[in-house]
Amino acid sequence: MAEIDTKEYTFTVNRFLSDEERSELSRTYRPKIEALNSRYTPQIDISAVFPARAEYLDFLRGSWMLDKRDDKPPYDNVRDAVAFGFGCLVEKQLGMRWAIIEDVYGESLSLVWRPDAGTHGCREISFPPFNYLEKRRGVQNVEVCIDMFRKLCESVRGTPYPG
Repeated sequence: MAEIDTKEYTFTVNRFLSDEERSELSRTYRPKIEALNSRYTPQIDISAVFPARAEYLDFLRGSWMLDKRDDKPPYDNVRDAVAFGFGCLVEKQLGMRWAIIEDVYGESLSLVWRPDAGTHGCREISFPPFNYLEKRRGVQNVEVCIDMFRKLCESVRGTPYPG
């Protein structure tokens, strides 16, 4: 499994999101993932907690890609829904935290992992889920979330994704 290359990429954490800002993220993006779920996986009840697994998120995106109906949602809705879900997954499973970071491209919303004080040779990792999904707008590979989640697991945990 390839490690995420962090040797040349640098970023600065401007600030971590507050609980209120994280709640606002949920209020903004949760309705979008609920709409995708009701369209493509109505048999799954996500009213309490949505099944934040990378495979589920890839399934939603893949279902959208195959959708031939005239009322197909725009990609921006899919990007926002899947990116938010992916961010929640990374936050919950890997302990990464939502933050506003700054890098050579400017300021963006990202998830950040900081190694423990005793972790030798590891650097901070930034993963911007909205940017990540936007850059895969035209990618026909359905497994964009599971592929990245495997890399993140390897980099953060040092172990492969148990799948």
